[in-house]
Parts: sequence; C-alpha cells; structure tokens
Amino acid sequence: MSNIKDEIREKYKDIFEYSLDFIYVNDLKGNFIDANDIALEA
Repeated sequence: MSNIKDEIREKYKDIFEYSLDFIYVNDLKGNFIDANDIALEA
C-alpha cells in the first residue's frame, strides 16, 4: 500500500503544493494526515 501512496503523492505533488485552494488529506477515521501550505497558513 505504501507504494500506491507514493505513486499518488508523486502524481499530484504539484497540484498539492501550488494550489491556491486548501487541500487536506484525511484517513478513513477522519484524522487529518496532511495539508498543503495554503491550508496550514490559514
């Protein structure tokens, strides 16, 4: 599963890093596991 995660992360890296919109990633339990810089600065 880690390999799939790595592939997805690489594919969408630019969108995640350069988007002007808030982007959050959460797990199935609703825990936030990642956020882009714009979201963290808000």
